[in-house]
Amino acid sequence: MSSATLLSEANELVVYDDHSAALPIYTAAIKAAEAESDTETQSKALLARSACHYKLKKLSNSVADAQAALVLTPGNSRALLQKGMATFDLGEFESAKKAFSEGLAANPSESRFKTWIRKCEAEIAAEDEDEEESSDDEEDGPPPLEVDPTVPAPTPVPAPSPSPAPSLVPSAAVEEVQSTPAPVAPKKPSIRHEWFQTPSQITVDIFQKAVTEDQLTVDIQAKEVSVIIQLGDGKEFQLDLALSDDVVPAESKYIIRKTKVELRLKKLRSGKWPTLENAAKVSAWDPVVISNPLQYPSSSRSALKSGRDWKKLAKEAGGEEEDKLEGDAALNQVFRGIYKNASDEQRMAMMKSFQESGGTVLSTNWDEVGEKKVEGAPPKGMEMHSWDEKNH
Repeated sequence: MSSATLLSEANELVVYDDHSAALPIYTAAIKAAEAESDTETQSKALLARSACHYKLKKLSNSVADAQAALVLTPGNSRALLQKGMATFDLGEFESAKKAFSEGLAANPSESRFKTWIRKCEAEIAAEDEDEEESSDDEEDGPPPLEVDPTVPAPTPVPAPSPSPAPSLVPSAAVEEVQSTPAPVAPKKPSIRHEWFQTPSQITVDIFQKAVTEDQLTVDIQAKEVSVIIQLGDGKEFQLDLALSDDVVPAESKYIIRKTKVELRLKKLRSGKWPTLENAAKVSAWDPVVISNPLQYPSSSRSALKSGRDWKKLAKEAGGEEEDKLEGDAALNQVFRGIYKNASDEQRMAMMKSFQESGGTVLSTNWDEVGEKKVEGAPPKGMEMHSWDEKNH
């Protein structure tokens, strides 16, 4: 079987998110292309396998395949993007920034390079700040007070010897009690941690520098997360979280960075958590909804960037009963159906495009709208004006 055919078969499996099955076929395509001396197909197969490794969280393998593709096709912007993304997730932000910068030089029109470079710079700056804070914490306390030589030292006055009080306890027992110090509970190590969220993910940052895999134990369950970091000298830090809502352990992970351990927890349900932990251990979450029904003037329906006939889709989605709806009611009905059945990324795309465009664009393609601001697309014959323009 030719390398091109193998590559096509593997790509079809990836379309259906079967990355594990696609991996060995990509490997076969790479070997076949090498035997055929087909450098172009070999590079494409290496890049596809790199992306496959990236999806399966095999980041080191993803970097290796992207680098191999660069050897075959130097300056390949797609390979530089793939290498940078995998290197970034490994926590090697300087190397990732270098790859993205080379990619931008090779393909200046690709806006994703600029976005990734900004992400790298933010992480590098955060690492520098953490290192400065850590160095400040390690500084000694204030210096001891200096003695003024001009002030004479006070003459010690012997204290009067108190009369021994009568004791009912034998002297040997008293000495034994006095020589035995009271037990002191060891102080548990404390490490700063913070959290933030998106509609689909929770991120927890534990700020401990230079943690290795041998020192770290992470257990992610649906409702609980446990993290143990061995600090040496028999000390350990433990963080136990009773989560506000369920997460998906199979799609959650942790990343060891230079200055912190980062937990990425995939939410089972898209929404906003009021708190990270829920002491009552009951479900407490706020689902993301579109508070404003999506409405357009009738003249604008044909002016959407997607070019879709929403009226026709409304009839197809609703069947006979939906034919009874007319005008904006039918349009809003199909929008609700699309949002209800959409994935987390599609919902984010719909909300972002609708809000940023002033209610004139609705997109379900996160790759298209996620990296840039969505500009408004007013109906034909109309103009858009901002609130500031209206009041000046």
